[in-house]
Amino acid sequence: MDYKTILHHAPMAYACCTLVRNDAGRTVDYRYDDVNGAFEFMTGLLGSEIIGKTTAETRGFLDPDFDVFGFYHSVVASGGYRREVQRSRTGSSWYQIIAYPFQGDTFVTLFCDITDEVMSQEKLVQLISSTNDVIIEFDEENRIREVFTQLDPDAFDAVGKRMEEIFSPEFSDKINTAVSRVRDFQNREIMTFPSPFPGDQRVFRAEVRAWNSRVLLVLNDMTKEYLDQLKINELTENLEEFFARTRDLMCIISKEGYLVKVNGAWESLLGYEIDQVEGSDLFWYLHPEDREQSKLDFQKVLQV
Repeated sequence: MDYKTILHHAPMAYACCTLVRNDAGRTVDYRYDDVNGAFEFMTGLLGSEIIGKTTAETRGFLDPDFDVFGFYHSVVASGGYRREVQRSRTGSSWYQIIAYPFQGDTFVTLFCDITDEVMSQEKLVQLISSTNDVIIEFDEENRIREVFTQLDPDAFDAVGKRMEEIFSPEFSDKINTAVSRVRDFQNREIMTFPSPFPGDQRVFRAEVRAWNSRVLLVLNDMTKEYLDQLKINELTENLEEFFARTRDLMCIISKEGYLVKVNGAWESLLGYEIDQVEGSDLFWYLHPEDREQSKLDFQKVLQV
């Protein structure tokens, strides 16, 4: 099987072309000499309609702002291959273009559709630009491929390393396990950890997520939320203790006027068992002549 047969059956788009020069020797166009089926599928240009013709005689498929003649001229002139990423004329697709010199002014160019990869990268850039989080991308061996952050990049000298080379064993083991599960099941896992950075007193939310073909670790500083929650928990505990110890009648009431929770004073002062009182109508315990006005006053309080 010769190389042309291989190229014609390859999944990568292929075209063999020859530069077209003006009288001054300047490249002004190129002519299609050969294309394969993948090229026809990717560009919508049929070989039967374009072979032997220049781009001026056919419909171009690359971004008009791309100096395609200059690109291919430099390949032929330098005698070395070149690589370029460009979008389609419509802007809906992205291609990676690899061009090789062949004979004289003839060159071979290969195209790969990388639209999904480019769009994924653009979304990732948008994600990073909208957050102060630290985002870590892993390779197939769970090594750190790249670190994205709006913070000081020098603070994260981690590319090429494993988690255990940077963070504590406990943090590294849990993250590595989560990364493997997310890679297998394309889900996401969320954990809360003390800062994995030595000497750092912050608290982080660690989220491992699948992002198309990538696996990302997003570290979010949630110290403020964590400290706020500790204060809420402390206040709740104090309130619970006060609720239980006070000798005054205390209760929590629903908007409908039912007793959701009562303290022990209801039993010691009024003689009602707590299980009997909770869930009952508050206004039932009031004097019949006071009930209607109390209900009106209760509704006014709810509207404040």
